[in-house]
Amino acid sequence: MFITTNQRIMKIKLLSFVLTIFLTQINYSQELDWQSGTFSEKEQKQKGADYGTMTSFKIKNINKFLYSVTISGSSIDLNTPIPTELQTLFRLPSSSLAATTNNQNVDNAAITTDKQIKNLNTVLATQISAAFAAGTDTSELEEAKIELERVSDIYLSQIRIVASSISSLKQARVKFVNCAQMDVSYDRMQTEISAVRYPADFTSQHQTMLTNYSAVESAYQAVRNLTDDDEIITAVDKSISRITTALKAIENEHPETLYSDIEFLKSELSNQRNFVAIAPPVQADADLINYEIKITPSQTNTLGPHKNNIAFDFDVPVKGGWKADFSVGPTFSFGDKAKDEKYYLEESTTTPGNVILRNRDNNNAISPGLAAMMHFYPRRAGNVAYGGMFGVGAGFQGVEDADLSFYAGVSVILGKREKIIASLGISYLNVNRIKSDEFKADTEYESANIDLNNVTEKVLEGSFFLSISYAISQAKVK
Repeated sequence: MFITTNQRIMKIKLLSFVLTIFLTQINYSQELDWQSGTFSEKEQKQKGADYGTMTSFKIKNINKFLYSVTISGSSIDLNTPIPTELQTLFRLPSSSLAATTNNQNVDNAAITTDKQIKNLNTVLATQISAAFAAGTDTSELEEAKIELERVSDIYLSQIRIVASSISSLKQARVKFVNCAQMDVSYDRMQTEISAVRYPADFTSQHQTMLTNYSAVESAYQAVRNLTDDDEIITAVDKSISRITTALKAIENEHPETLYSDIEFLKSELSNQRNFVAIAPPVQADADLINYEIKITPSQTNTLGPHKNNIAFDFDVPVKGGWKADFSVGPTFSFGDKAKDEKYYLEESTTTPGNVILRNRDNNNAISPGLAAMMHFYPRRAGNVAYGGMFGVGAGFQGVEDADLSFYAGVSVILGKREKIIASLGISYLNVNRIKSDEFKADTEYESANIDLNNVTEKVLEGSFFLSISYAISQAKVK
């Protein structure tokens, strides 16, 4: 089924309206002005995309007749549909494209029509004069000749108008195609296309020409029916045949299709959506939204070496929602409760064979350890986040002596893809403490009743700690 230009434009407008309703629900994380090459910093880019929302990326002032745009790794064809004939024109060399404005066939058709009308009028005038001189009544034939001249003049005038309009339409089509290949902003494009002139009432002109042709055809038939003169009949048949052939030459230019193409091109070049490339919406349910953009010049007759493929990507941070990260790093616990109690046996000076249990100073300022930690925090748009942490670790003893330790506190997370995390809080370490029910410092015991290795036991004690760790989580593309 043939779809008119108006129907095509109405469908495009309806689709644009539906897309507008949908896209108003989407937050644009960033905009790129293709002509200036600059990003428009949006509030969302600076503060991050709200967790769970739909976000997108927009490129404005990019001519999608000239460029094909692929965004976010999904192959999205954003080129406006173009009729097949126009697609061919887009790929023609400049010389061949200019040749499409040739209007010789149409101009020849107008000349042929004019010549045939004059020739027939000459034949009719000669034959009518001869018949009148012979005493034959020629009044009806005279009237038919006058009517034929009248409608022929009208038709000839109209066919010249149409021929001129077709020439203007061909030139306008080339100008619009050239406009479509210009790498300019939307506003500049509107200035360019507004300078293109063509007959907006061509459909009416064309229909009037066809109506006038029918009147000429009827007038020719009327003349033919009023005479038995073989010379007149032959002249009429020959003339109307050539006039019909001339009309077919005009119709072979497909003037209505030509006009439809121009209206479609003008409509599409006037549509601002054809100068905006929008990424498919992405839900902000991860740490970052990454947009990967590929811009490929279309195959046109104006492509030069400066039209190269362009590819780039950027990240938009997500804010809100809770995140968990895991890291491994050294811990440093402080205070007396982070140290082991140490003891030694001293020979008694009063009772031979007895010993005194003495406390030995532990001069270690810190108690180091290694911990695996889990950090939980709300996402932030910046490179610094704050949250809580919990960890489990072991001291730097041998494997057989490894003691579990526990950590709880707050963390400062630096970075996005690779994170350095500083933590502060309370550590619970397994430290040596005297068995208070059995032994007391500075107390004398019989040597046989005390074993220095059995004086202390492991207990959990709380102390303050600091830690610097590295996030071991890896980026996962959804």
